[in-house]
Amino acid sequence: MKAKQKQDRQTVTLGVPFYPTPRAEAKLLHGIQVADEVRDTVTCFLEGRATGKAERLIDVAQRRAASHARRTHRVPHLTQAQLLTQLREARDVRGWGKVLPTSTINLIGLDALNAALHPPGRGKQNRSPRLDLDGGLWVLDPFRVCIHALGEDAVQWADTFALPSTYGAALHRRQVRHLQGERKRLLEAQQRFLNGDQDALADCIRIGGRVQPSDLEHRPEPFCGEEQDQPRALERTAVQQVRRPGGEIGWEISMTFSVPGTLPRSLIADTVGIDVGADLPLAWASGTETGTFAQNLLWLPVPAAPTSSLAHAPTPYDHHLGRAWGRRLILDALRAGYEDALRRILRYERIVLEDIDWTGFNDGFAFAEFAEHAHLHTFVGWLKALAPLHGNRIVPVDPSFTSRTCSRCGWVNERRPRRGELFVCERPCGHVQVSHLNAALVARSKVGHPTRTRW
Repeated sequence: MKAKQKQDRQTVTLGVPFYPTPRAEAKLLHGIQVADEVRDTVTCFLEGRATGKAERLIDVAQRRAASHARRTHRVPHLTQAQLLTQLREARDVRGWGKVLPTSTINLIGLDALNAALHPPGRGKQNRSPRLDLDGGLWVLDPFRVCIHALGEDAVQWADTFALPSTYGAALHRRQVRHLQGERKRLLEAQQRFLNGDQDALADCIRIGGRVQPSDLEHRPEPFCGEEQDQPRALERTAVQQVRRPGGEIGWEISMTFSVPGTLPRSLIADTVGIDVGADLPLAWASGTETGTFAQNLLWLPVPAAPTSSLAHAPTPYDHHLGRAWGRRLILDALRAGYEDALRRILRYERIVLEDIDWTGFNDGFAFAEFAEHAHLHTFVGWLKALAPLHGNRIVPVDPSFTSRTCSRCGWVNERRPRRGELFVCERPCGHVQVSHLNAALVARSKVGHPTRTRW
């Protein structure tokens, strides 16, 4: 029965913003370079095995020129255990283990073996710099994570609160499991030290450096398992570089969740168009209904963060914790509206979403900054990740002229409506509508669905 339940589940990956310190960022980039070296070396080694060569993996690692050999896509005669043995030898000689944890190196090697056994289709895949962490990432609280590969810089800042509510709860349950395991290990190390094992003190310090002692000593009720119909946070995580709405390069932590395979499917055989903006962050329209989400709390001053555990004064807003609290307060004010919009939009079979250039506003308004401030970029990420789980198909369309085109007759205005301004058709049609709803209907019409003419 358990095996069947496992088969009925599917996975989804969601990303949260990550803000490494400059030294941690340098370590991550170095780790990504080493990971690429491991991946290329293992791939070349497997290709050699597939063609009958008897080279050791360490020999391939010492001559990297072999990594540019033509791909054969033959199946290598090699077991996972044999590969891990070879990786252990190369890891020590090449110094990979000084940069990456053993689990990460093994994961990269096994992924390369899986790719060799099941080669992808033709065409080069553009891959952003990425480091797979497997179980080497722990969530400490809504603002901090622990990445074991970073050593003494393991504790870093990340907006782990920027997940849909049910997925955030799943992440919290995994955090409780981790902390319970850490508490058990800490108590064992303390007892070993009291019994005369001087080396156990180092284990106590190491565990205390990752997690606050209060977190280990005062935990909520024991973890009693998870419901079958709820998401589960898996150990498979990664950190990668991404492009922010403003165009600058940033970082993101991707987290994988297991969800039931019986999630509600899209019920309405219709197409819904979506428009995002500033005065109305979100508007959608189908053949039968329209909807908007407006929020007037976006630019309120952010209050001081809670008192720091290291001082009796409020944390300054320019501090990492202060900024993180500000981002969380805004998302908490928006969350209910975004999640309600998500439920409504996921009812439709096809979802038309503009291929958004977040820097595309030319009226002096910093739309990219607004998209991050209002977590609009976060909502779009939720929608793209969760739609396939419900059987929805996202159709990207060109956003050109959607804000300037009449959804009834097709007339195109010479200028974009200003913020808060209604769309008014100057042709005899005389169509008047909220500009964002009109744009959502125009986007919908780009995939061949006629728009309604009465509102």
